[in-house]
Amino acid sequence: MTMDYKDILTKVGWPTDIMTLDFEAYWDQDYTLAKQEWSTIEYVTSDKFEAMGLGIRFRDRTIFIDPEHIQEKLDELKEMLGDNLENTVVVMQNAFFDALILDHHYDLRPKYILDTKQIASFLEARKSHSLRDLAEQYGLRSKGDTKQFKGLHWTDMNEEQRCALGEYCNNDINITTHLFRKMLPSVTNPELELPLMNHTTQLFLQKNFRFDFELAEELEKEMGEQADKVAKELGHTRAEISGNKSFLALMGEALPSGENVPMKQGKKGSIPAFAKDDEGMKALLDHSDTRVRKLAMARQAVKSWPLHIKRVRNMTRQSKASDGYFRVPLKYAGAHTIRWSGCESVNAQNFGTKADPLVNKVRNLLLADKGMVLVTGDSTAIEARGLSWIAKQDDLTQAFEQGRDVYSEFASTLLGRPVRKPKDYDPEPVAKMLKLGRDYGKAYILGSGYGMGAARMLVEMRKIPAFAEKIERGEITLSTCKQDIRFYRNKYPMIPKFWGDVEKAFKVVAKYSDQVRTVGPLVFHAKGTVTLLRLPSGRELRYPYCSVGRSDNSISWRYGRLWGGSITENIVQSMCRDLLGYWILECEKAEMRVVIHVHDDLTVMVPKADAEVCRGKIKDIMLHKPAWAKGFPLALDPPIVGERYEK
Repeated sequence: MTMDYKDILTKVGWPTDIMTLDFEAYWDQDYTLAKQEWSTIEYVTSDKFEAMGLGIRFRDRTIFIDPEHIQEKLDELKEMLGDNLENTVVVMQNAFFDALILDHHYDLRPKYILDTKQIASFLEARKSHSLRDLAEQYGLRSKGDTKQFKGLHWTDMNEEQRCALGEYCNNDINITTHLFRKMLPSVTNPELELPLMNHTTQLFLQKNFRFDFELAEELEKEMGEQADKVAKELGHTRAEISGNKSFLALMGEALPSGENVPMKQGKKGSIPAFAKDDEGMKALLDHSDTRVRKLAMARQAVKSWPLHIKRVRNMTRQSKASDGYFRVPLKYAGAHTIRWSGCESVNAQNFGTKADPLVNKVRNLLLADKGMVLVTGDSTAIEARGLSWIAKQDDLTQAFEQGRDVYSEFASTLLGRPVRKPKDYDPEPVAKMLKLGRDYGKAYILGSGYGMGAARMLVEMRKIPAFAEKIERGEITLSTCKQDIRFYRNKYPMIPKFWGDVEKAFKVVAKYSDQVRTVGPLVFHAKGTVTLLRLPSGRELRYPYCSVGRSDNSISWRYGRLWGGSITENIVQSMCRDLLGYWILECEKAEMRVVIHVHDDLTVMVPKADAEVCRGKIKDIMLHKPAWAKGFPLALDPPIVGERYEK
């Protein structure tokens, strides 16, 4: 039976009436969201902000409200639909903008908000989700543009211009409403996804974290000094390393005789392949010559520090615009797996790791509100556990369930000597050797599950200082990586078998749209031009425009190539994301406010007096599984309690 949008809302337990809202706001040459220097929060809270009108569509009637009557109309709606409009679902295109205007300027925060940009991202994360492009994709009336209103305040407009603005706004409202009705029925597992869409918007609206402006200044200074230090260690200046022409000369001198700087095709011919993700740069980072490698690493470091500095500055500006509080901007379905990603030029999904203490300090800029503390729960090795479970590698799953130290066990077998976690009483040389051995096992358990090859493994190993030293000494080589990957695949044969089973099933339905294939709880089928993979949760991964090559039997789709290992990675990351989403909603049901989350961890803000109780609640929630995840071997690191955000 085909469901419409009302059926979906009923299934979720939300009101079936929808109200679409869209604000028109003043903009000019410099004051516009089209310029990256304006974040949404800075734009909406600016002294230059002016609401030029509000479009509303409710029960198939579309109206435009002029600025003088917006508050009056909103008061009417609150009387009819509740103080938070809780008797309707508010639909918006780019809710970060419109909902923030409602909240900041009119003190109204709807209970249920659905963003058509988020829904479109669920259906295909990598494509454009602008209203203009979505209208064209779905065959709706053209959006039009606002060029004629540039630099005009409401009081500057004549009657004809005001009518034109109203017509433009109402057209946007109607497009958004039609998009919502068309797209929402395609959202699978809506009982989880719709509340998570709403959660993402509400999270941005909340002033949760106090911001440490003093630490931000210190970090900016330290990061700038670090960029200079990296270049100086090689006898160069930061400008010489970061400049394209100067670095080209340096690399040309460093490369062995007969070797050329790697190139790529640019807009005007060949250019050096020095960008972070260029294959040429990756080759330089893994070059046999130490000088070449160090230059490549210095280039990446010198180029990355300004980006880290810029992020700290962006966070500072946005917090100043929000009364000293940092609002957490996350992009719902920012990745194909529907994981969240960063947005608003701060990337709150990546505040660094312990491997880089200075970058990791960025998260420390965020403080709990007065009288509150942060409690962070981090799921232990969730991807490795999920892979073992879905691939039916039962011995590994059992080891995880029993709480055994899988990394040490694997390393002990691989290295032919006992490996365990270091103890406090271990002499420093022994502790160092044990940690290195365990980390070696961890690298293969976490890195080999999706079919990573030896060359890539060597590159990843080189990023870890202790392993980089072993590579320098010739103790870890391409040959040893090949051997160790082979050992992993032989020890856990159900995992590579799973890659093959997944690839085979995917190819059948990509070729023949009338076919259905299953691999364990996974269901593969196709609809139109989209190959669908139903996860254990009931959510479907969507792969548009798939084909299988006649000559090489390889899988292609709109965004490149696929094979069993890469599809497996999508599956496992998607399952883990669905578990995180489930835990987020469970925390909110338990009245613990989730203030940030990253892949496999979540943080709540609670009163200090409730810290220990909530610590226990977090543990209970994150060890609990929905019915579809029965047998998934979960574990949790001890929850962290503190006034600063840390991990």
